[in-house]
Amino acid sequence: VGRVVAYSGVMVLVRGLDRLDGTALEGMRDDEWQEHTKELQSRFMEVNRQRGAQGLKRLKFHDFCAPFADGTELTEALRKHMEQKSRGAAAKGGASPAPSSKQAWPELVGRPAKDAVALIRSERPDLAEILPVDDDSMFTMDFREDRVRILTAKDGTVSSAPRVG
Repeated sequence: VGRVVAYSGVMVLVRGLDRLDGTALEGMRDDEWQEHTKELQSRFMEVNRQRGAQGLKRLKFHDFCAPFADGTELTEALRKHMEQKSRGAAAKGGASPAPSSKQAWPELVGRPAKDAVALIRSERPDLAEILPVDDDSMFTMDFREDRVRILTAKDGTVSSAPRVG
């Protein structure tokens, strides 16, 4: 279904890269997925090249990929896949699937945590909790669809992409 990536010695699936149930990539054909993967990797390298040239912290691959899982960001292959799914649903008499609410904010890495809270709250007023958390703190690993934790560096900036969970 997807590809497993070695990350710090642990095998993980990457949302936005892998064809996981409940994501925009669900049901993507192999040829579409190969094109999606190729464009995703190319864009990741270019974004980090630009961030490095600007003196900004580089994005982690899983943070970069997350917005592709819900269709917030699209590769050409993912756009075509979503159009095909939409046409298929319409042909069956169903409504076109609505895009999911935003699930991740990789663009907030390096910005002040208080600004990140305000932006996320404005984009997702339905969330029950938006919590700045020191990035070296311990916290529960339970997944909650109504919560975003914002991992914060000692200088008060966002240290990794906030995401629902």
